[in-house]
Amino acid sequence: MRGLITSADPTALTIVVNTADDDQFHGLAVSPDLDTITYTLAGVAPRGRGWGIDGDGFTCLDALRRFYPDAGWFQLGDRDLATHIYRTHRRTQGATLTTITDEIARGFGVTTRILPMTDDPFATHVITDEGNLEFQDYFVVNQAGLQDCLDLKKSKVEWNSIDKELISNVWKLVLNEGH
Repeated sequence: MRGLITSADPTALTIVVNTADDDQFHGLAVSPDLDTITYTLAGVAPRGRGWGIDGDGFTCLDALRRFYPDAGWFQLGDRDLATHIYRTHRRTQGATLTTITDEIARGFGVTTRILPMTDDPFATHVITDEGNLEFQDYFVVNQAGLQDCLDLKKSKVEWNSIDKELISNVWKLVLNEGH
């Protein structure tokens, strides 16, 4: 993506982003893929790591360990937390994920249009012989099945139901506006 944004007019691009691994952590709405795209376009994403803000600290996460011993498995940096707090606050005000994503992008100075694939909650679950895992538990804690806690031959992936019309409306919006 870094190559694309240096070779094209960023205002002429629209990026539709996966939200199937969005989740809640410590009561905050977290959209990892939307944030990674935003941070990358803003030039604040770390190059060697696929998430977060470059140089971010984890003071708040360290403090949360007093109350949640397993708080550190999903690394939310201090500056990254500001994005999640804002998103959660705007969700409680009734704003759509599309609107919030645009506001966050503008807050980071991003001029490329970023659209979530849907405004509806859309969860990915990995169904295993050991039980149901949220996607982040599977992908981050279990390192995408690299540890021996799953039998991948007995596992499957499921998504919650979604109104397919809502997804197609995103595509119509992109196509109709010529972005």
